[in-house]
Amino acid sequence: MDDYVFDRARLVQLDSLRHEIVHGSGPVNEIHVTDNDIWFLQKTAFFLLALVNMRRGFKFEVQRLFEEYLIRRQVTKPLSGTIV
Repeated sequence: MDDYVFDRARLVQLDSLRHEIVHGSGPVNEIHVTDNDIWFLQKTAFFLLALVNMRRGFKFEVQRLFEEYLIRRQVTKPLSGTIV
């Protein structure tokens, strides 16, 4: 995860979009979700998991977990899509 940088503003923006789709009236206009958006969310999940791991002293290896996840998905990057 060397190329990952936590970006709170981006996370808030993407989560607000998710919240509107799931709990609101849904998307009013076409929404474009990019590879980078999905990749950022996946890496953020592992980053936050690593923080909990470090803070609470868990013994699992987050980097190994992330690599195993990619192997099981058999992709190097997720697909992007458009929500209409």
